Amino acid sequence: MANAVLTAEKRDVIGKGMSKLRKNDLLPAVIYGKGEAATVVQFPLHTTSLVLNRAAQDAVYDIEIDGATVQATVQEIQRDMIRGDILHVDFLKS
Repeated sequence: MANAVLTAEKRDVIGKGMSKLRKNDLLPAVIYGKGEAATVVQFPLHTTSLVLNRAAQDAVYDIEIDGATVQATVQEIQRDMIRGDILHVDFLKS
C-alpha cells in the first residue's frame, strides 16, 4: 500500500504567530528525528486534516518539502479541547 503524501512548506513563524497561520488555513507542524535538527513546516489545513483523520494511527507519510521527500509517522496531534480541530502536529522521521 502506498504512503499518503502531504505537501509542506517551511515556515518562519514561531511562537505567538501560530494563530495567524491558523486563521489563514495553515496547519503548523514540526518534523524531527534522532540526531537531526527539527524542521518547522506548515501544511494546508483542510486537506491535511482530512488525511490525518482518515489514516491509521501508525501510518507512514511521505512529506514533500521544497522538492525533497521525507518519510515520517505522527508522534503527536494537538487538538482544540472543545471543537476537536487539529492545532499542531509533531512528525517523527522514519
